Amino acid sequence: MRSKERDVAARLVLVDLHPAGLIGGCEKVFRQLARTAARRASVTWLGSSCWFYRSLEVVYRILAMRAAPLRENNETLAGVDIVSTQPFSLIPFTTAWRQSRNRITSADVIYCKNEFLELCLVWFYGGDRALHKTVVGMHSPVHVPAAATNWHRVHALLYKSALYRHLLSNARQVHALSSAIDRDLDYVYGSRRMELSAMRERILLIPNGVEQLPLRQRPPRATLQYLCVGRLAFQKGFDRLPSLLEMASIERVTVVGDGDQAVTLRRAFGDRAEFLGALVQEQTLEELSVRDVLLMPSRWDNLPLTLLEAMAAGCIPIVSAVSELNEVLPGTLQWLAIDFDQPAAFLQCVRRVERCAADVGLDALRHTLREHVREHFDEKRQLDRLTSALLSKKSA
Repeated sequence: MRSKERDVAARLVLVDLHPAGLIGGCEKVFRQLARTAARRASVTWLGSSCWFYRSLEVVYRILAMRAAPLRENNETLAGVDIVSTQPFSLIPFTTAWRQSRNRITSADVIYCKNEFLELCLVWFYGGDRALHKTVVGMHSPVHVPAAATNWHRVHALLYKSALYRHLLSNARQVHALSSAIDRDLDYVYGSRRMELSAMRERILLIPNGVEQLPLRQRPPRATLQYLCVGRLAFQKGFDRLPSLLEMASIERVTVVGDGDQAVTLRRAFGDRAEFLGALVQEQTLEELSVRDVLLMPSRWDNLPLTLLEAMAAGCIPIVSAVSELNEVLPGTLQWLAIDFDQPAAFLQCVRRVERCAADVGLDALRHTLREHVREHFDEKRQLDRLTSALLSKKSA
């Protein structure tokens, strides 16, 4: 009879080229996954050094593509081996190169973010054999609705390429955060139905989860307090808000985040917004706990932790009617998902929230949202499910 240990992978490698200390939704998921898995396996985080990431940021800014400003936190990851690598180094036999290659080739299972560079790095160090033991986490949206900037045009070239299809097709499994995985796979494979069908058989659907936060009692106030959280970039759609706020007579909104549209948005919002910049996790949760309404006008998105954290904190979300967002909402609150390009829809939704606050308060809405998160998006339960799926050799 085989022992239990024989069915469990002993060495897990996480691949995310952002520094482990970066503040971001995906990085938070990786940190929590690393902590959970470290109780059951040897865990290595293979990422880039801060100086390398800053260099990429400068290049992105020069090319007028996109920027994700580096904001570090002071969290430590006990029991996790963090290895920095400089991919495609001009001096291939450096210590960083050898360490990275050894971690990739000796791993029992690799968990890799679905971005092009991360998958190329796994393939570069370990070839198809490394891909065959890789679970690809679909944390970044693959399908982009429109090639609106230089970055989006490059994105379309990369993620519809034969190389990306090869990388994805050779992976052990694809970890999907939502049913939007079908749209992403259609985008990558197009008319290649046999390859698409084979990929769908290897989907592991486990949404993100968040910790259930204590409900902060909001004081009675004459007007609701509105909040925006996210990267200040075209994708997040904050540029659609200034005219909507004026139409709905919303005097002020608090904005948490930074990005390449920061200067433009400050001019567009004028006195109607207070910009706090990028905050650490505890500060962001504090804002969500004291504000009444979260505005998420994303043009496209994945399953952002901010939405789940807002629901858990009792902050009422008004979100774009894109599948990755509205499928998170309870069935009875689907009216909170709207088309932000339709001013009448935004006004109607805001007025309905205001009527709820005036008539019976927002406690009933908050309770429904919090219970929905507790039942379907509990952080510990979701992390345990993902860790078990990754470390089980039976699913390999």
